[in-house]
Amino acid sequence: MADLKHDYVRTYLSTLREADLSGIRELLNEMAEEGRRDLVREGLPDDRINLSYSADMRYLGQAFELNVAVTPGMEISDVETAFHQEYYKVYGYAREGTDVELVNLRVVAIGRVDKPSMSRISQDGSELTQAIKAKRRVYFGGNFVDCPIYQRELLPAGVSIDGPAIVEEYSSTTVIFPHWKASVGSFGELTLEPKGKL
Repeated sequence: MADLKHDYVRTYLSTLREADLSGIRELLNEMAEEGRRDLVREGLPDDRINLSYSADMRYLGQAFELNVAVTPGMEISDVETAFHQEYYKVYGYAREGTDVELVNLRVVAIGRVDKPSMSRISQDGSELTQAIKAKRRVYFGGNFVDCPIYQRELLPAGVSIDGPAIVEEYSSTTVIFPHWKASVGSFGELTLEPKGKL
């Protein structure tokens, strides 16, 4: 479900006034190429790769940085303006005229993957009792308790199962402890949460 993501960072400590713009562009392009190569090696075609660029900056003398979106084509004055704007957005004021210090350059390379098609489970009006395949005595908290055993594939969407209960399927078993309940979602997912006093 998740896209592939790689983060790259290079330290570049300099005031913007003294920064070497061609050196900055070279570092950003190196990281971008590294990200592209890594994603292609993982099987992503070039048209599914997105690159984003940013820089960690601060006012000279500060201890904490702000991450600001940049592009390799920006001029130093554009980068400085973007920092002042971001600073104002976060803190409600900006200190234009104060030297801005560049700390790190960053590139994020994201490879978009195909998402699986998720189908909702049928809401055919079936009852929770139709999913019970057996009852067993199960040991909970020092005692044996009569416990319903549910077949996962037969659970209808929207029902709630009070523990103690067990839900079985081909690849796993879910135990719902006493004082817990499980809710069945529209994709068949189970959400477990405590109910009442544990």
